[in-house]
Amino acid sequence: KNRLIQGKYNLDLTYITPRLIAMGFPSSGIHTIYRNNITDVANYLNENIDKNYLLINVSENTYDSGKFNGNVLHFNQWLDHHSPPLHLLFELVEKIYAFLFSNQSNIVVVNCNAGKGRTGSLICSFLLYSGCFSITQDVFDYYSLKRFKKGHGLTHASQRRYVEYFFNI
Repeated sequence: KNRLIQGKYNLDLTYITPRLIAMGFPSSGIHTIYRNNITDVANYLNENIDKNYLLINVSENTYDSGKFNGNVLHFNQWLDHHSPPLHLLFELVEKIYAFLFSNQSNIVVVNCNAGKGRTGSLICSFLLYSGCFSITQDVFDYYSLKRFKKGHGLTHASQRRYVEYFFNI
């Protein structure tokens, strides 16, 4: 994955667009060996984005939203390696759209566990919804190139298919 390496920070965090970030789960304890440290993520966001961010957590786990000034929405109904409930995908895309367009300084950060499949499904759906892309394969390729060094974005066929369903609707 492409990582954010900036000053004291080395995070599994990628700017997909200047206002849309994909990242892995912000963890604590022993999980920080292979996941983002929640304190480091919170410090980075609070220092660099101020309070103009919203984290959307689509993993099955939760974390302390207090570290992020309460700017976290937890959506734990989407299981790892599965396609999203279609109604949830629409709900989340509309939340992202509303937040981003309520203030030009706002930034949305999306995470699941690895910041790959569920995160990519949601970000690709948003990019299609907002008109940035009009062909699903193009958005899949774009996400892969932005998020990964060797371009392995949405690899689960069911997740790709649900992004296509979303776009067709």
